[in-house]
This record gives sequence, structure tokens and C-alpha cells, in this order.
Amino acid sequence: MALGYWRAGRARDQAEFELFFRRCPFGGAFALAAGLRDCVRFLRTFRLRDADLQFLASVLPSDTDPAFFDHLRTLDCSGVTVRALPEGSLAFPSVPLLQVSGPLLVVQLLETPLLCLVSYASLIATNAARLRLIAGPKKRLLEMGLRRAQGPDGGLTASTYSYLGGFDGSSNVLAGQLRGVPVAGTLAHSFVTSFSGAEVPPDPMLAPAASQGPRVDLAACVEAWLERVCAHLGLGVQEPHRGERAAFVAYALAFPRAFQGLLDTYSVQRSGLPNFLAVALALGDLGYQAVGVRLDSGDLLQQAREIRRVFRTVSAQFQMPWLESVPIAVSNNIDEEELARLAQEGSEVNVIGIGTTVVTCPRQPSLGCVYKLVSVGGQPRMKLTEDPEKQTLPGSKAAFRLRGPDGSLLMDVLQLAEEPPPQPGQELRVWPLGTQEACVVRPASVEPLLRLCVQQGQLCEPLPSLAESRAFAQLSLGHLSPEHKQLEQPALYQLEPELEPQAEPMGAIAVPTAGPAPCSLPRVQEAAPKGLYQDPQSSWEEGALADLALYAAASLEEAGFAGTQATALMLASALEARGERLEEQVSQSPSQSPRLLPGDPRLGGPESDPALTRAPLPQVYALVRGLLAQVPSLAEGRPRQAALRVLSALALEHAREVVCALLPSSLPPDRVAAELWRSLSRNQRVNGQVLVQLLWALKGGAGPEPEALAATRALGEMLAVSGCVGATRGFYPHLLLMLVTQLHQLARRASSPDTPRAWAPSHRGPPHSDASCAVEALKALLTGDGGRMVVTCMEQAGGWRRLVGAHTHLEGVLLLASAMVAHADHHLRGLFGNLLPWLRSADDTRRLTAMAFFTGVSLLPHGRWGVTVDPASGQCPGTWSMLTPRPRLAVAESAHGRASAGGGHSGAAPRLAG
Repeated sequence: MALGYWRAGRARDQAEFELFFRRCPFGGAFALAAGLRDCVRFLRTFRLRDADLQFLASVLPSDTDPAFFDHLRTLDCSGVTVRALPEGSLAFPSVPLLQVSGPLLVVQLLETPLLCLVSYASLIATNAARLRLIAGPKKRLLEMGLRRAQGPDGGLTASTYSYLGGFDGSSNVLAGQLRGVPVAGTLAHSFVTSFSGAEVPPDPMLAPAASQGPRVDLAACVEAWLERVCAHLGLGVQEPHRGERAAFVAYALAFPRAFQGLLDTYSVQRSGLPNFLAVALALGDLGYQAVGVRLDSGDLLQQAREIRRVFRTVSAQFQMPWLESVPIAVSNNIDEEELARLAQEGSEVNVIGIGTTVVTCPRQPSLGCVYKLVSVGGQPRMKLTEDPEKQTLPGSKAAFRLRGPDGSLLMDVLQLAEEPPPQPGQELRVWPLGTQEACVVRPASVEPLLRLCVQQGQLCEPLPSLAESRAFAQLSLGHLSPEHKQLEQPALYQLEPELEPQAEPMGAIAVPTAGPAPCSLPRVQEAAPKGLYQDPQSSWEEGALADLALYAAASLEEAGFAGTQATALMLASALEARGERLEEQVSQSPSQSPRLLPGDPRLGGPESDPALTRAPLPQVYALVRGLLAQVPSLAEGRPRQAALRVLSALALEHAREVVCALLPSSLPPDRVAAELWRSLSRNQRVNGQVLVQLLWALKGGAGPEPEALAATRALGEMLAVSGCVGATRGFYPHLLLMLVTQLHQLARRASSPDTPRAWAPSHRGPPHSDASCAVEALKALLTGDGGRMVVTCMEQAGGWRRLVGAHTHLEGVLLLASAMVAHADHHLRGLFGNLLPWLRSADDTRRLTAMAFFTGVSLLPHGRWGVTVDPASGQCPGTWSMLTPRPRLAVAESAHGRASAGGGHSGAAPRLAG
């Protein structure tokens, strides 16, 4: 991929990736974010050494350009910026753990290292947190899984992040040395069995703990205490194993202040326990206290109870009060079920050592994190796929955690980064991801989740220590409700997106709502510009319809039902209750009928679809016109959202009427109409239907006709919204060709003082001509579908300037064809299918456009994919064939008697002979 980016000239394009997971691990409701410190360490040291480059050269094709390796040699992370959840934060599906931005080639190379560093660390921390929740706060948990881990690196990671997740220490000494993890351990059975009892300690003398008094022969003292202990327990003095006792003495001489016994090497009750008591009591005489015993087999819970009972009786018998509270540690392949049993009320177990279960995560060995591209060059990118669960949310985002007055977690909210953040105390209406049901929340506090960690390769602030991250993780877990902490079938924590028309493509926006329900507002009736679709006769006054629609939408919002479908149903019911129907037809005289609409058979539209050939529905038309008049007076927030939702509800079933009503306000451009077009574009449920209607308007309007000009501008507004181009699947080639043909027709028309020639929507800056509007729509269409390189190539070759020129338009088409074959060939089959009939079309602009397109294909260098076309017959004998250099195709414009060879600089584009 790096070589591909470099060859395409995109290595330094600015891109942003998000690292997240799709489902909480282990069937739970949360995860802990971890691995950030390792990621930062990796980013700060990332370089490719000469040895690395030599190996890459040996595995890449031998003809790889050496300049590529020179580029790799310069790579580092000095241009990389990282925003991340702090280590120890609660994490939930779809909320980014990391946001990584920087040069496309570099941040793509970081995918695998970052996934490796974050996924396993977060999985281990989450697993450890679950085990801590099972064990409760009082039990001491030790990670003892290095010998079971997936290699030394996996073992170190497991030791580090099990501590972050809530364990108290680890047996991994390297984790203590490198990461500051508290280390703890015990003796093994091999240590005990290595002694036979015949060994004589080189120095059996031990000084008192207070360092006052003479040294004492510890082995002799142990033998004396053994007789007393065996008498108390009813055992023969010969029953306890001599070798085990010698091992305990040796260990006590080495660690008099940290003596512990492993009791189950031979027999807990008849050997291990009396031997331990004899050594512990001998140490007690010298002022030392044993620190614990360990069990590694049998019924751990029952044996712990028996040992605690013996400790209590021996403590009372020999006046050693500290003995009754000696910690009892257990181990032996402990899983979640056994841990729950050991942690139950009344258990005498104090320390639990867990190995395999914590380091291998047997219930789910992988967290399943993914690293997805969300924007390139400031343009959002979205993965659709055949699996809805794998679809991504496009665009750079911000994440917030909403909390209640008591600090409890309410929900996480995602929104576009440029949008204003939610505010504490403000009522928010939000839509959970993947649902249509709304809920209202008023957070007491709002916490931004993603913090800037690395900016342009530099650490922004010191990272907290591992102990601080551990404390933060335990604090975070404390805010989870008991329902979310349940390990089996927990309540799922909510990620809140908005499914409002303003944000459906994003899928993750919280929308503030404020103010009362919308009420009747002053209305301004405006006449449609001459020549555009005329208002059909309505049985209701437009304002009254709009009032009812807004009231219906506000009522739904108050009840918590704010989806597009719910609004449509409510609106239809409300109208029917007033004796009206959206579907009601009114007979009209020819003078009252609207002009031909997109899809009318007389305009060349499909005749098989009755929805495209019927007359417009007057109630819908009047309702949209009423909304158009009211929107300027509606306040931002809830009232305006209600109006936009009504518009989407109407477009869901009556896209044709909505387009018919909005187009008259698009020429000359109207700010409110532009806002409504953009609102429809953001609603994924309706934008495809609306775009189809605009396509038919463009097709039926024929060039500089007002309908076509208005449709072109509406397309420009909609396609400029990120994510909308995805709705053109199925008719993308047709739409692209109609925009190109529209440019041809605009270039050939004569200026008319009655025809508006410029527009200046507030969000685009300076005025644009009609042709510039079509060019912008074409650019947006290409860019939104991944054809950014086509746009760039056209700019570099002056192709856009040629497209709008009266004498150079066909040269622009030729350049566009060449660029698309080179950089966007996934649509060529569809384009060829639409263009071939145009070669025999009676319409000059279509025929010449088709010939220019095929000329651009035929002039490609040897070895490019393309088509071979017979211009005389309009046939394509070999649809996909390798092209060889061919003579240029003369493009004649005989119907108008003028050549298309003017304009442009020499050599910039092939000339098309007249």
C-alpha cells in the first residue's frame, strides 16, 4: 500500500484514522482503554533503518523505483497527531480509542503496530477488571501467568496491564523492573521436593528480629515446636515430611521477614500444615511473623476454612495472636467461576493467584479492534460493505461522556469535530446508534473523552504513571451502574447518535433542543420564477399546512418519537383527521396544471413507473411551500429541526413533489432552499430518491432551461454534503454524463438578459456562474466517490476551464475521460453503457460528448484499459480490450458548423478537428 500511495502521489495527503472496537469483550458491557504509553513510545522511535530497507528491497519487485526507498528512509512520525482515551478510561463500542492523523502513507503504516499495542493491552486490562469485579475489593489478586503467556512480550504486556486493570501485583520481575508493577511470588513444589531432610544448613543460626540478643539455631527450635504442634493436632511427630520441613527452614533462613509455606506438596493436614506451624512459631519466638501459606490443589475453599480454624486454635493455644490472621493464598488454574466461589461471603481465602485465565483470555482471545480511515484531505471517507455492522462513521469526530448529578454515566455521544459540544444542564434529544427511538437527557456534566496526546510528533504532556492509570481505572469502574457491571447479560451502555435529517450520514450526533413547540409564524408568500414549475392548486392555505406539520413534529418530539417514518405517519394521520389526505388528487384544467415534471414520458423519462408520470400531489406541494416560507423565522434548535424533519418525512414518500416545490426557489438561489436541499442530502433514507428526481429534472430541462439550471444548483448543494454521493449508486454514470452534457449546452448558449447567470450561496463565498455551479457539482460527485485524483488531474491540465468554454468544451470532455480511465476506472463500464447509444443520438450535444469521451479513451498510452469503438456504427466490438496507439478520432460538429479546436495552450490537450 505504501508503494501504491507513493506512486499515486498521495503519500503526503493528510488523512485521519480511528482505532475502535465493535463489541465489548467477554459478552460484557464495557472495556478499559490501555496501551497508550506503548503507542507513544513506538511513535517517538519509529524509523526505518538501512537493514529494514534492504530487506524490503529484497521482497518487493526488483523494478521498484529506488526513489521509493529513499522516501521510506526519511519517514518518521514528526507529522503525526494522536488523540486518545486516557489509559484506564472506560471504553465502549464505536468510540475511538485512538484518532491518528498525519501523512497518509505514514498513518497507514502505523495500522498494524497500533492495533497490536492497543488491542491486547485493552483486552488484558478489561479481563483483569472483570476478575477484580468478581473478586471484590478485599481479595488480593496476583498475576502469575508468565509461563502461560504468548511469548515474553505477551507476558510483559499481560503483567503490566493486568495491574492497570485491578490486580495487586505480578510474579513477573521484569514487569517490576521496566514498568513499576509490584512484584510478589512464592516457592514452588520443586523447591520443597528438592530437600530430603538429611541436609544440614551451612549456617542454621538466626538473629532475633529486633537485632538484640544472641543468635538462635532455627532448625533446633523448629524441631522443638514440631512436638508441641503435633501434640495439639493429634499427629505423630514422625508424620510430617522431613524434607518438606527442611525446605521450610531453608526458606525461613533466607526470608525470615517474608516466610511463607506451600502446604500441598505431600499432605496439607498431616505434613504441610504442621511443618509450617513449627517454623512459623519458631520464627515468632524471634519476633518474626510469617506472611502466608499457599494451596495449589484440592478443594481450595474448604481447605482454606480448615486451615483458618487451625490457625485460630493454635494462636489461642500458644498465645500468638498474629497467627490467626496469616493470609491464605490459593492458585490452581482459577477461572471466573472458581474465582466467584473463592470470593463468596465467608471465604477464608485472602490472596488469589491467577495465571492462564488472565494472560490468555480464554473466553475471548482477541478484542477485535479495527483501524479505519475516516477522512482524507479533509473529505470524509466511509466504508459501506455488505455487512451493516462493519460500516464506518465518516468524518473527524469528537466524543463526549454525559454524566448525571451523582457522577454516574448516562451515555457517550459522538459528533462531528466542528460542531459545538453539548453543554451541562442543556436538554439534549439523542438517538441511540442503530435505532429510530429518541430519548431526552439533561447531563449535569459533560466530559470530553479524546485528549491530545501527540501533536506533530511531540508529546503534549507527560503521561500518567502506571499506578495513576490504575487508580483512574478503578475510579472509572466505580461510576458504572451495577447493571453495566454484570458479567452475564449486562445492560448495554448507550452510544448516542442522531438520526435527524441533519446528521443521518454521520450516525453519531447529539442535537440540542430548546424552546417551546413551534407555533404559527408570519408567512411570506413568494411567486415562482417565470418558467419554473408552477404551484398546483391547493385545497389548503400553505401556512396552515405548515403550522399543522410543525405541530405534529413537535408533538412527536415531546413523546420521544422523532424519526422520519414516525413523522410521516403522524402527519398523514393529522391531515386525515382534518378531512384532508396527502394523496388527494384535484382535477385541474390545463391552465392550472403544473409544467412537465421529471419522469414525464414526454421528457424521455421511464414510462413504466407510475410515480414518475402522475400529476403532482397538491397538498404535499403546498406543505413544502409553506415550510419554505416559515423556516427563515424559525429559531435554531428544536423548531427548525422539526421543520427539517417534516421535509424529510414528506420526501420519504413524495420525493417528486418535494423537488417540484423546492426547485422554483433554487433559481435565483435562495438561502432557505439551499438549507433544505442540504438537509435532504444528510438524510440517508431519502437523499437517493431526491437525487433521482433532480436527475430527471436535469434530463428533461434541456440545457439552459430554468428547470435544468435549478436542478444543477440543487445537485451542487446536495453533492457538497459529505456522504451524499454514496446515494448515487445505480445511476452515478448517468448523473455524471448529464452534468457534462449540461456544461456543453451552457457553453453553447447565447446570453439572455432574462436568464440568471450568477449565484452566491452564503456557504460558498463569491458568486458563481451557471457553468461554475455545474462544475462544482461534478467535482463534488467525483470527489465523494474517491475520484479526487481525477479532479486534481483536471485542474493541473486546465480541464475544468475547458469544460466551460464555448470552443474548448469537447477538449475538456476528452481530458476528463482520460483522467477517469487512469484514476476512476470502476465506473467505466457504466459510462460506456450510457454513452454508446449517444453516438447515434439526434441530440448534437450528447453525440459530440460521447465521441469526445471515446476519443479521450482511445488516445491513452499503450497498456491502459479501455474500449474500442466504431464511431460509424456506434458499436463496441470488444468491451474490455488492451488498447494500442491509434489515430486520433476526428470529432465534427456539423450540425452547428463550428470547430471545437479553439482555446487552451499548445500541447495541453489533444485538438479535436472540426
